[in-house]
Amino acid sequence: MSEKRRLSTKEIEDRAIRFVMGYLESKGEKPERGKHGADVVSEGKHIDVKGCLKRQTNIRMTEQVLISLREAGKLKQDSFFIYYVYDMSSEPKLMIFDYNTFEKNKKPETRWIIQPKKIKTDAIQLRKLKFDS
Repeated sequence: MSEKRRLSTKEIEDRAIRFVMGYLESKGEKPERGKHGADVVSEGKHIDVKGCLKRQTNIRMTEQVLISLREAGKLKQDSFFIYYVYDMSSEPKLMIFDYNTFEKNKKPETRWIIQPKKIKTDAIQLRKLKFDS
């Protein structure tokens, strides 16, 4: 009996993007990998693709994506869309949210991160400890 391997976040994201690209191509569009914070750009649409295994999963967006889109002038009606691909472990389904839906339904979520590579060694004493076995 074989055990199913759990998909990584990166694999889910890649599959969702491929699914969206295929969907847009089936509509006669010529999608390209995104820029300005979007995952896909097609026919003037800047699309942030979100993929998940189940529909119940909340959609999260980073502030950096929103800043990039805003600075590029793409965070607006008729330009910004979220393509939400769910049920990715069985038969993927797609929900499309436009800018107005995003604006009406977004809820702020505060997150804190620590970036070890940006911590200066002179700000914290780093020591190598030696343990006897």
